Parts: sequence; structure tokens; C-alpha cells
Amino acid sequence: VNLIAKEINEKAEDIIDLELQLVDTQDAVIGGFNNDLFYCGRLDNLCSSYQCTRAMIDSCNDASDQLDKQTNIRLSVLFDHEEVGSNSAEGAGGSLFMDTLRVITSRMM
Repeated sequence: VNLIAKEINEKAEDIIDLELQLVDTQDAVIGGFNNDLFYCGRLDNLCSSYQCTRAMIDSCNDASDQLDKQTNIRLSVLFDHEEVGSNSAEGAGGSLFMDTLRVITSRMM
């Protein structure tokens, strides 16, 4: 608390409560024995989100597989707050995903 108080120019005793969330702000670096590894915070979520989105886009490029002729729904779901707030409105535990599926399926019947 003393460190936070000093940083914000307040007295520690004036801080009643706090919620602290730390984020790695270091730049990405290349490393490993052959310099073939890439180290970067939050890379797992960014890479999987990109790959999922890229796959959805690429799946629409086949001329024989036109979207207007599809009977299935193509859906990609990307959530925010997974590490700290799955039950938030934006998290996987929130109601947004199921609410969206209910709306989609109700329109199909």
C-alpha cells in the first residue's frame, strides 16, 4: 500500500481499499537456443483468437462453399476477461454467449 500511495501522491492511511491488476508491459523478445522462440505476454490469447478468425475467413474463400448456400451456422466466440473475470458480462461464464445462441436459434425455427 505504501508503494501505491507514494506513486499517487497520497498517504497510505487514506487508502481505504484497492484492487490491483498487474500487466506485463515488457516488449516481446526473440530468444531460445537458436533464436527461434518468441516471448510475449498475452500471446496465447492473441494467437488463438487470430488463428480462429483467420480460419473463419479462409473457410469462406472456397468458391464452391458459398455462404449464401450454407445451412449451417459458422460461429467463432472470443471472450475477454478469462483470467480474472470469466463471470463478467464479457467472460465465458457470462450470459452473452447463451443469450446470443438463443436469439440465433429462435430465428431459425
